[in-house]
Amino acid sequence: MGKTVRDHLVDTLEELTQDGFKRFKTKLNVFPVKAGYSNIPRGQLEKADVLDVCDKLISFYLEKYAVEVTVEVLTAINERELADRLCKHWFRCRHLPQHWALPYQDSLVAT
Repeated sequence: MGKTVRDHLVDTLEELTQDGFKRFKTKLNVFPVKAGYSNIPRGQLEKADVLDVCDKLISFYLEKYAVEVTVEVLTAINERELADRLCKHWFRCRHLPQHWALPYQDSLVAT
């Protein structure tokens, strides 16, 4: 069985330092989300661990947008390498359609 979206999100966020994870949660709370979505409330993020945050990402944004938000937030907190890695894993595993406007999409080739 292949990895799920949640697995990829967990693997990615577990690579953050404690300070990096705190920055991720802080930025996630104020990240400008698309119309029809809302930010995860700060109170739900403050004491959340990686597994909790991943569950909330998928719950609030569904799988596709959860990946996009995670990549954007990682980029915003200067964790571009992790953002690139998540994006590449996602493209390789899911063969995303071209209409998905994820960062770096133009430079990636789905395999």
